[in-house]
Amino acid sequence: MPEKRTSLHLTSETPLPVNNSASITFDFSFIPNLDTYFGYIVRVISPTLQNIDLVYNQRLQDFNIILGDSCIGKFKIDSANLYNHWNQAEIFLDARNKSVQFMLNGQEIARGRLNIHSGDPYQVYFGTINYERFQAVDVPPMNIKDIVTREDGKIIRQFPLDEQDGEQAHDSQSKYFAKVKNPTWLKPKHQAWHNELDFSAAGAVSVAYNPDQDIIYFVSRDTLYQFHVKDLSFHNTPLNKSHGFLVPGNQSVYDKNRQRLVNFYADEKRVSIYDTAAKTWNQNFTTDTLTVFWQANKFISPVDSSLYIIGGYGQLRYKNWIQRYHFPSRAWEMIENDQDDIFPPRYLAALGLNEGQDTAYILGGYGSKTGDQSINPRFYYDLVAFSIRDHKFHFKHHLTNSGQHFCFANSLTIIPGTREYYALIYPTDRFKSSLQLIEGSLDKPGYTLLGDSIPYNFYDIESFADLFYSTGSQKLLAVTIYTGKDNQSRISVHSIFTPPNPPPALEPEGTSLPPYWPFALVAITSIGLWAYWLNKKNKRGKGLDSKKFDEPPVMTRQQNAQRDIPKVETETVASSLEEVVHIPVLQQERAACYLFGPFEVYDKEGNNIVQMFTPLLKELFLLLLIYSIKDGKGISADKLLEMLWPGKSIKDAKNNYSVNIVKLKSILEKIGEFQLSRESDKLKLECVDADVYIDFQEFTQLIHSQANIDKNFVRLMAKLCDKGAFLSNVHYTWLDDLKGAISGQVIDTLLNYLDHANLNIDTEFMLRLTNYVFYFDSLNEEALVHKSRCLMILGRHGLAKDAYAKFAKEYQETYGQAFDRSFPEVMGPTTHT
Repeated sequence: MPEKRTSLHLTSETPLPVNNSASITFDFSFIPNLDTYFGYIVRVISPTLQNIDLVYNQRLQDFNIILGDSCIGKFKIDSANLYNHWNQAEIFLDARNKSVQFMLNGQEIARGRLNIHSGDPYQVYFGTINYERFQAVDVPPMNIKDIVTREDGKIIRQFPLDEQDGEQAHDSQSKYFAKVKNPTWLKPKHQAWHNELDFSAAGAVSVAYNPDQDIIYFVSRDTLYQFHVKDLSFHNTPLNKSHGFLVPGNQSVYDKNRQRLVNFYADEKRVSIYDTAAKTWNQNFTTDTLTVFWQANKFISPVDSSLYIIGGYGQLRYKNWIQRYHFPSRAWEMIENDQDDIFPPRYLAALGLNEGQDTAYILGGYGSKTGDQSINPRFYYDLVAFSIRDHKFHFKHHLTNSGQHFCFANSLTIIPGTREYYALIYPTDRFKSSLQLIEGSLDKPGYTLLGDSIPYNFYDIESFADLFYSTGSQKLLAVTIYTGKDNQSRISVHSIFTPPNPPPALEPEGTSLPPYWPFALVAITSIGLWAYWLNKKNKRGKGLDSKKFDEPPVMTRQQNAQRDIPKVETETVASSLEEVVHIPVLQQERAACYLFGPFEVYDKEGNNIVQMFTPLLKELFLLLLIYSIKDGKGISADKLLEMLWPGKSIKDAKNNYSVNIVKLKSILEKIGEFQLSRESDKLKLECVDADVYIDFQEFTQLIHSQANIDKNFVRLMAKLCDKGAFLSNVHYTWLDDLKGAISGQVIDTLLNYLDHANLNIDTEFMLRLTNYVFYFDSLNEEALVHKSRCLMILGRHGLAKDAYAKFAKEYQETYGQAFDRSFPEVMGPTTHT
């Protein structure tokens, strides 16, 4: 949708000055696997409204450099560089020679005559634009980073675009910022795993990845599930004939050379091939014998057209066996391994093929020199190379591990074109474990922790984890499978963009980040923050009453003492009339849940962990928290299941709830102590940790405090509204009524106070209150009146007219008719007597 596309106004605070010369450089790339790419990358506009544009023409697949109404140059970027690498563009404005020059990766592309004078101020926009007569909503899906402006060769502004959130891009050279509309910041996408998929399937499920089509396959006894990474779609194909009983420990692998899916069970020495057209497997397994090859590694070699299975565990024995299935002859053989000293028996290792596909690298694991579980088992951190041509192992190096012991997910992902790899590690001394991404080298020891962690239920004969790399989407994909005692497999897929960044705690404070990390702004039809429209015609009086918003929960005296509104310090401020008021100043709690403004959650260490909440976990948490706080009663269990899993059977919905409530509890433990209880078929979530701050809890107590609507009360409410409207970036149908009630309460409170206040006293504070009203209702006429009058009192006449013009324009666009009050009518008297 056009209104959700991204715009970056680089010069929103101050124009780009051109004395002798000035330049703008920036790095950009395109996002792959999308349909529409036409649009504006950047527009530079002179004070005489002459435009300099960089536009992508999708039909001809070239970039056009536009000066005024003329195209002064064209160029192409090959797909590999356009989608997989950063490209640096530079626009050079030369006042002395009256010219503009465009450079790409250091090479001049075009030059043209420009009516430019020394001292001219220029405006710079990336993405969509709405400035004077320049309006454009066509934007190609792109990444932008490292914007630098120079004056006479000296850097004056530098925007790395490394923000985590918000609608401002900060200049690392000074205090300036650029305004951003509808941003999608990439730094969190390179730092936090995103939960792409959760589902359950009957029986033991195995997984395989098709890199050519970017599909993850999940093999079950009666269905083939497919997760398409390109568009994040999920499909299930019922089999025309059951695959029979899939024994726990069966595994799958995709044969990219023959473009087919393979499922095997090493204990039975049987390989089954999937027939896509017939939707059947050519063989079923006939045994129900428990495997002795748990967590074995596997790969398909194009060198000898064979499937290899290495290592594993079962019947109290670790294995270092090398098994090979030759596809052309359908022969299964055991390859002799006389190198126990280099590759002793083990399981829980990671394996990956090199780019030439003639060497398999095996990293780490757990086992013993003899293979006997009872004789000195240990963790392994060695990297060993297995040559497919001569079937020999070659020791490479040992990882250095001075901390907690760990094992590995099944695959070692070698980064294409490099000697670097990614792997997932996890501690094995607990069921509630977690996967951590690392990066290492095939040539030297050592590794680096990257990204945050993924929850992982570990029990070696019931769990499985794997790691894949999508070149098309430039993502790493982590898959976890847990098959419980109920014979149900619970599968999750998480993704993170590459290259991943170090965990937040590992980033050095006060240092700049490496330039190759793509901390960039994505100008794509994206997740813009929608304004919540309440009472479009400004009908007041629909506030938060007892019917809309029940009484707060009854709390014990101790709880009230712990959670009184809120922990405050006081400072004394004197107005121009020497009146003294005590202003409560909210402390920034280290552990906090913010529901006003964008949804934010901070753990005990003060880290923002909102990325840990998948869409489903976020809605589950908000349902439980909001219903528990707003009336103290909680939410009906049946209602919650119906809202989150509509159309599911009661059994399936309860299973989904059980799985996700475990995940939610693990997140809440990072915040503080929460208690989930069930009373009269209602689920109730309470925070019993006095050190956790929840702004919605404070708001609920504030509106029922029976306090006078005085300056202290309004300042408290204003502080709550400082981040924005209630859950401004969260949109659920069940939230609409509550959002409306809260908006009405805030608007009525602030406007009633403004109606009776003297705007000449503490005018800046009054102006801020009008802005808070606009957070909840951007077309509130009374707020416009107060804002315009405050600006006039402060002598900001131009800003008052701009505020009115912006309001009138938005009014026209929203209602399709002109705003019926003139600026003088809005202004009226500028003082209260």
